[in-house]
Amino acid sequence: MLYDILPNTNPDTIVLQYTYFANIDKYIFITLRNGHSTHKNYHILRGSDIVADIAIRKFSTTLAVINGDKIILPKNIQWYLTYVETRKFVECNYESAEKVNLTAPRLVPHRAVELVTEFVDIFIENGQIPFLSFGTLLGWYRDCGIISHTHDIDFNVFATEYDPTIEKIFINNPEFTLKHRIGKREHSIEYTFTLHHKVPGYNATPVDIFYLYNHNETHEWSPFLSDFYQLIRGKSVLQN
Repeated sequence: MLYDILPNTNPDTIVLQYTYFANIDKYIFITLRNGHSTHKNYHILRGSDIVADIAIRKFSTTLAVINGDKIILPKNIQWYLTYVETRKFVECNYESAEKVNLTAPRLVPHRAVELVTEFVDIFIENGQIPFLSFGTLLGWYRDCGIISHTHDIDFNVFATEYDPTIEKIFINNPEFTLKHRIGKREHSIEYTFTLHHKVPGYNATPVDIFYLYNHNETHEWSPFLSDFYQLIRGKSVLQN
């Protein structure tokens, strides 16, 4: 038996439910790409009461024929499924963003923000899921962008996803250079990369990856370097 379980709000994601014998349910997600938001480089997949809203970067598609039916699919299906299964969209605060001084000089150019999406894709394709953290997360929520006076971009990744082979991928990469790795895999790993956007008048942008470790049932903790020259490190405890 087939049910459409979405509310009547013209969402971008249709969820269909197949109910089998023995109360086994199977859900099928059909995503409708909205081509009207040309000023954004991502789609918002609006879910239902059982599906969280998801932000996914605009992606290429390919035409497939299945049982005689033509279906448009994401060209990189694994990349797409990883986004759908792990991402939750957090809307920024447009009211507070209206108060941001857009004429203030910025330390991170727009080109760096565009490039960092490619940087994140490299991690995703290798089983590590970065998400915004610290001042970068604050900037997105409060300013709907990068804070003007910040000079770097911060991400968290769960330590359970850590794989040291990620370092080999960045060898001789002209855009993303691994600057340093600090700590041990078991309890304090941290990366700093340099993003070479080559925008005149701007320095290269540091990108920090802080791995999250389990603290207790409700919190994770992340190491950070408070003094590089004396190698003094701190510990941030974050709620799940």
